[in-house]
Amino acid sequence: MRFRPSWWSVRSPRYWLVVAAAAPAGLVLGALLTTQFAQPPHDALPRAAASAAVQTPRIEAGRSPAADTDDATQARNAAFVRAVYQDAVGTPPAPVALEGWLRALSGGTSREQVAAAILVSPEYGVAFKEATFRRLLGRPADGAADWGELLKNGAPPEQLYSAVLGSDEYYRRVGGSDLDWLAAIYRELLGRDPVPAEVDYQLATLARGAGRVDIAYGLTQSEEYRRRLLGDLFRRYLGRAPSDDELHWLLSVLVAGQPSTAVRAALLGSDEYLRRHAPV
Repeated sequence: MRFRPSWWSVRSPRYWLVVAAAAPAGLVLGALLTTQFAQPPHDALPRAAASAAVQTPRIEAGRSPAADTDDATQARNAAFVRAVYQDAVGTPPAPVALEGWLRALSGGTSREQVAAAILVSPEYGVAFKEATFRRLLGRPADGAADWGELLKNGAPPEQLYSAVLGSDEYYRRVGGSDLDWLAAIYRELLGRDPVPAEVDYQLATLARGAGRVDIAYGLTQSEEYRRRLLGDLFRRYLGRAPSDDELHWLLSVLVAGQPSTAVRAALLGSDEYLRRHAPV
C-alpha cells in the first residue's frame, strides 16, 4: 500500500521531530513529536493541543540538566512508561528502552513528549499495523509499508487505517459491492449503518471517480467520528467519559488541524493518567 505524506507534516512549524539518543548504548529513543498546549476550559486537562506554535526542547551540549532522580519519582516514571507501552503497544517496554525513557524524563523531557514519541515509534507502528490488519482483514499484517516510519514522517493514523478500509482486499471481504462496503465502513468508523441519503451521496461520489480510501478518510475527519474516537480514548486511558467542556475543546483542537496523535499524547501525558497508574 502506498501512502502520501500528511498535509500537516509539511506546513508551517506546528510540529517538529527531534531525536534523542540514549547513551551509552546508542539507543535512538525515537522521534519526539513535541507540542505546546494551551490551557483547556475548567482545567479539563493540564495541557492540550491548540493553536500555539510548536517548540522543540533545547538542551545545551556539555550541560547536565537538572534531574529529579529520587527513588519515588523514578518508580512513578517507570510505572508511567510501562502503562503507556501497555496501552499503546500492548507489550512491556524492553529494558533498554525503559532505561532510555527514564533518562529522558529525568533530563526534563515531559511525559507528553515521551507518550508522543512512543506513538510514532517502530514498536507502535508494528502493533498498530498488526491490530488493524487482524481486525479488518482477518490476517497477520504483511507488505512493505513500515507504519512506524510513516507515522514518524507525519502520516496520521487515520490515513493508514483508511488505506486498509479502502483496499480491494477489504472490499472483497465485506461483500464485494459498493453497498456492502459502505455499510461496513460506516459500522467500523461511526458505529452505525448509513442512512439512505448518505448511501446515495457516497455512491454518487464513487461514480464521479473518488477513491474508496478518500471516502474512508473523509469519514475519519467528520465530527461524528471524532466524537466517537474521543469517547473511546477517554474510556481507554482515563477510565471515564469526557465532560462536555473537554469534548468541545478537543473537537476544536482537531478541527484546527492537530492530529489525533496529539490528543492521545495529551491524555497519556496528563496528571490524571499518571494518578491512575502511579498513585503517589
